[in-house]
Amino acid sequence: MSRNLKYWLRWILLYPSAITAILLIGLLLTVIINIIPEEVETIYPMRGDSYPKDILILLSPFITSLTFILVVYKVAPEFKKITLIFSAVLWILFMCFFVLVLDPFQIVFKLNNNYIQLIPSIGGILIGLIFKIRNEKVYFDEKL
Repeated sequence: MSRNLKYWLRWILLYPSAITAILLIGLLLTVIINIIPEEVETIYPMRGDSYPKDILILLSPFITSLTFILVVYKVAPEFKKITLIFSAVLWILFMCFFVLVLDPFQIVFKLNNNYIQLIPSIGGILIGLIFKIRNEKVYFDEKL
């Protein structure tokens, strides 16, 4: 495969691959959230209603946001700094759309108080950005 074809395929598959990774991680987290706490509850009865499940639900947007940033960084062929920043803004707008616009109509989420999910989502984005920018020595004052 020629370099030019690989280059353009990576740009074309940038967001589909990131969304596929998020869906797979989301599926895994859903299984973990729904099965693991019930199994742990039967082995070690806990006080309170659903404490481990609430923590896992709160960590889910953090993990998916971090996964999104890491996959975008890995797939992007060049201009990684701008691609990461654009993708971070895009992901935050995406989360705001689903949580703030669709949640009052109970279309996406069936739980109450899902606005708190924006905090771990933004935290996952920021940690992913900081980790990749510091790890790869990509500075904001570089020339494009």
